Amino acid sequence: MKRRAAAWAIVRARLRSQRRTLLSCCVASLIVGLIQPHGINLTHDPLAADLTTRSVWLTGPMFFCSLIGIVVASMQRGAGMRELELCEQSAPLYGRELARATALVPIVIATIAALVYWGAQLASGFAAPPTFFILALAAVEASTLVALSATLRRGPTRLFYVLLALMTTTIAYVLAVYVDTLGPIPRGLGHYPDALGVTVELLFCALVGFLALRQYGEALARYDPIPRG
Repeated sequence: MKRRAAAWAIVRARLRSQRRTLLSCCVASLIVGLIQPHGINLTHDPLAADLTTRSVWLTGPMFFCSLIGIVVASMQRGAGMRELELCEQSAPLYGRELARATALVPIVIATIAALVYWGAQLASGFAAPPTFFILALAAVEASTLVALSATLRRGPTRLFYVLLALMTTTIAYVLAVYVDTLGPIPRGLGHYPDALGVTVELLFCALVGFLALRQYGEALARYDPIPRG
């Protein structure tokens, strides 16, 4: 119970210190969600229409909200968080527990921003169906978790993790949009034409997110927020 209370105290403290960031992300998501192009060009090819529709549904929320998650994740360490980091080091938590607590903050902010984006699309009359919104949200959270490891690195290694986070979103997008068009639908899924793409993309994001959070926890256990001269 003591560890759980300490973890939630870290989450609340970080969210409180980043409430302006949360508001800015929500406003940006609202604006982009409203002005994003809607609809598709008329086509008589069912496959082209399907791909274009998926692209319109997923490109905006998946890439824009992933970018928000990456930016917010990059803010979790550094001069602006130095006092919180020092307090957190004294919390009765192991490295992985501390990693989960600090990772939850950018996840919460990115998730709220994605919900605002989807709400803006809904208000404009062209929101993605809930299934495709879940695909976008999975990519956003996976890329956010990957980007967290960049906060504990410097130089080229830091840039590598940022690029890896962007690559995570790109791969998730390709899986969600194109997997169902690469071959025949497996037996038993004929009535669910999107099932293969949905399953593969969600499994990919779950695996990447799990590995990224685990690596972040191991790195955080060795992290020293006090600069050494």
